[in-house]
Amino acid sequence: MKATTVRDEEMIPVVDTDTLALTMIELFSDERVMKRMRDALYPRELVEKLDDMTRRLAVLTTSVKVRDDRIKTLESKVAALEQEADKGEQYSRRMNLRFTGIPENEGTTNENTKDKILDIINEDMCPDAQIRPEQIEICHRLGVKTDRNGRPKQRAIIVRFGSGNTRDAVYRARFTLKKRSGPKVFVNEDLTLTRAALAFHTRQLKKKGKVMDCWTAAGKVMVKDNNGRVIHITSESELSIFGHN
Repeated sequence: MKATTVRDEEMIPVVDTDTLALTMIELFSDERVMKRMRDALYPRELVEKLDDMTRRLAVLTTSVKVRDDRIKTLESKVAALEQEADKGEQYSRRMNLRFTGIPENEGTTNENTKDKILDIINEDMCPDAQIRPEQIEICHRLGVKTDRNGRPKQRAIIVRFGSGNTRDAVYRARFTLKKRSGPKVFVNEDLTLTRAALAFHTRQLKKKGKVMDCWTAAGKVMVKDNNGRVIHITSESELSIFGHN
């Protein structure tokens, strides 16, 4: 009888790859199989430590998320409180105007700032209205007299009017000061630090040609973009649309 020769490749069974893949998925989905594999590959103590570390990590992750959510909530509350405080402070300044550019008498302590303000208002700004001294409640210089190097400063004058109508009439007439001869005098609203910073940034944007115009009205910082649209600016982040960094 003639011997039959069987080739090695004919002894290897053909396995369907899809069936093999499904079988492997079932095996790795079986918790008992995975447990036996872990027990076979790792010592029990190491597995227990890893499980404990996994549980602790999950607890820490949850704790961090809770903390982050709480921080975000507190930040939102702080931002809201700051806005309310700024709003209240600006309201307390609603009767005020700041005059800058008025020469200060050096070496004297009895400067009559009210007379200087009345002269400018009645002669250059509102000659037909004639503001009376009693319509001004407060009038004085702001800040220290000298800079860090001891040189005299030309300090602004804060003016508090007795009524909103008087104050608004003077503020509307501020543009007439451009025709005034002598030192340039400017009139601005008395803004909070936050709003003053916003107004400064809008002026920089105007200088760069990124907005058509900017001004403040009733303590609000306003901008007219290059399309002629008027926008009320409430935060520095809103200036990013105009290219402010």
